[in-house]
Amino acid sequence: GGPLVSVVLSVRDPGPELLTAVDSIVAQTYAHWQLLLIDDGSGPTADAVLAEAARRDPRIHLVRHAESAGPYVRRNDALAAVEGEYVTFHDGDDWSHPRRLERQLAPLLSDDPPLATLCASLRVTDRLEAVHGRGRGLRLTESSLMMRRVDAVERIGYFDAVRRAADSGYRLRLETQGAVRLVD
Repeated sequence: GGPLVSVVLSVRDPGPELLTAVDSIVAQTYAHWQLLLIDDGSGPTADAVLAEAARRDPRIHLVRHAESAGPYVRRNDALAAVEGEYVTFHDGDDWSHPRRLERQLAPLLSDDPPLATLCASLRVTDRLEAVHGRGRGLRLTESSLMMRRVDAVERIGYFDAVRRAADSGYRLRLETQGAVRLVD
């Protein structure tokens, strides 16, 4: 039940960490999702991990591109193609808590919904130890942005077609248009 949430994950030349990222979406308590796994021009060395990731669940749709255009061009492609009323993003080296989608969607379905929600993250090693170089505290996670797709595109447009940091710029543009709520 509930509205469809489209999760967009764009990768280029992913390694085995992609399977952890995909498995964390498959394990979500909110079950009405689709994962659009977009390959941004990876070479043949990524074939096996991409195929394995796509086999993890029938709600995963793999789209491969022969040439790299960058993650934000691919996110723009996805915003135009996904079916979900709500859309969020996920990076190929991230792990999401099993209740992430459920918790982020709840405020968007409230009587006074924000334009978008975000969550915080903690950078850790493979052994789940906090990484010291970036601090031990929680940080805003730009890739966790969840929004009502049509409203956001009508009010903000698409991501800037650059190779880095367009997610921060997009969040700031959303904040100028209304509330962006951090979900704990």
